[in-house]
Amino acid sequence: MSKAAPQTNPLNNKANRALESFVRVIGTETAKEVKLDEERQKAFGASMTPFLETLDEETRAGIFQAIEAVATGPNRRKIASHPLRPNALIERLEAEAEKDAASRKSGDSDGGANEPA
Repeated sequence: MSKAAPQTNPLNNKANRALESFVRVIGTETAKEVKLDEERQKAFGASMTPFLETLDEETRAGIFQAIEAVATGPNRRKIASHPLRPNALIERLEAEAEKDAASRKSGDSDGGANEPA
């Protein structure tokens, strides 16, 4: 009893080669895009300090507050330690915002008596 050689379908071979080629191209293009994104992130990071140096303290405070608002906890702590972060101003702005929020909240508890008619 002899084993018959498996029959190969030329269409399947063409389809397999086409699929393998497609996978290679997608892999190459994905690697290029990942590399470009990494380079873009690096360029942005390298440009951030010179950019911050051009800003006045109040504008820098706003930029830091906006970035920190969307950062994760660990990243927020790292960003907050940046030497160009205007800590005193940010602390004052945050305290004022908390005070404003508290006064709005206490104003809301009066049943709307302070609202214009």
